[in-house]
Amino acid sequence: MLKTCKYSVAYTGELQEKTLLREGQGTYRYKNSFFKYQGEWKQGKKHGMGIFTLGDGSSYEGNFLNGEMTGIGLRRWANGSTYSGSFKFGEMEGEGLYISNTGEKYEGTMKNNQRHGDGELTKASGDVYQGEFHTNRPHGKGTEYLASGEVYTGDFIRGVRQGQGEMTYLGGQKYQGSWVNGGKHGEGVFEDSKTGYTYTGKWENDTPISTAKTIVAVDCELDVNEQTGNRTMEGKTGEEIMEIKFMCTGNLPDKILNEEGEEDVEAMAALPPLEPVLNEQGRVLKVSACRVTTVEEEIVSNSKEVEEKEDGKEEKEVETVTKIVRTPVCLLVLNEELEQLSEELSSQTESPELSDDGSMEKVSPPPTVIDVPCEGGYGVLSGYSVRPNVEEGTYQLTVTEGNGFDTTSTQILGKLNVVRFELIITLGKSGGKKKKKKK
Repeated sequence: MLKTCKYSVAYTGELQEKTLLREGQGTYRYKNSFFKYQGEWKQGKKHGMGIFTLGDGSSYEGNFLNGEMTGIGLRRWANGSTYSGSFKFGEMEGEGLYISNTGEKYEGTMKNNQRHGDGELTKASGDVYQGEFHTNRPHGKGTEYLASGEVYTGDFIRGVRQGQGEMTYLGGQKYQGSWVNGGKHGEGVFEDSKTGYTYTGKWENDTPISTAKTIVAVDCELDVNEQTGNRTMEGKTGEEIMEIKFMCTGNLPDKILNEEGEEDVEAMAALPPLEPVLNEQGRVLKVSACRVTTVEEEIVSNSKEVEEKEDGKEEKEVETVTKIVRTPVCLLVLNEELEQLSEELSSQTESPELSDDGSMEKVSPPPTVIDVPCEGGYGVLSGYSVRPNVEEGTYQLTVTEGNGFDTTSTQILGKLNVVRFELIITLGKSGGKKKKKKK
């Protein structure tokens, strides 16, 4: 038989009639007044459903077993964090949901108050990890969904990507291979399904080490400007340019100097020949053109202060500076389109367009970029002629890396070293006499 008793300030509730042990419903306040329990009792111990509160505002509400918080319960901390789930001897153990006051959320298995086993962790940043945990950190197999849109699936060790894994990027690119300390390191494959580019090879510190770094012209005869190092050629409007073969290679070797400080030609010639980069597939070079002109500008020199003449006028020191201007143009046209283009230009000459003020206006085509696909480290620009309506002057062809890792749709690796090739074309009415030198 139970009876209600209020025999002390510490406990108010039901007791066993014979033993006077707490039994049934009751409230107990601890001597230090910091702790309080209200709920079910059995043989003098907290047992069943109850609420345990602390003086700092934190609490536990749930199952008790033989005086311990064991079973299913809800733990609230004074800072606003909560945990609802399984407890064992007062610690979070088993399946549960932990929500931090920082916005972080974990749902899964706990052990000794730590994330341990399978679970899902959602960070305040929006990143989500699903997989195995060990001592509170991702460890084993798992999938990481980054707030930026990237997804990683693979191995984790002590909270970082380590081992084998696959990363899918927001722009559709994908990397599959080895990871060390959270970065791509070792053997791996990067592919871009949109551009068709693939790199297969070694990585170090999140960076591929065997991609193309430089483009050089091979197996074609071009002049070389000894002052600038630019390859040059002469041509004329409406005529085909020579075939130019490009090789995608690594970094060019540093110049070897002789005792006089000049380039040692013999020593440079003895270096191993350049080799094409074979780790890449699907690279497409981009060829663009611009017209090169020079203009002179007068600027006020800051080397001398402004002086005042006797007549009160200021005298300023003026310096003339020559600047190089590069204007993007449409320079080349496919050979099979040359005849049709010539006819169209001829008809435009017979019926010129007029501007708003009634004067004749010359219409220039927009600048174009030519794609040069590479295979086995080589690309060939062929089958092109200079447009018939191009004015005489100096033009520059620039070849850049095109696709590869230089993508704007995602921030994968940043921009690599720019690989480029510059070719200066001088146009005249007759085209001039070609001077050829093997390079």
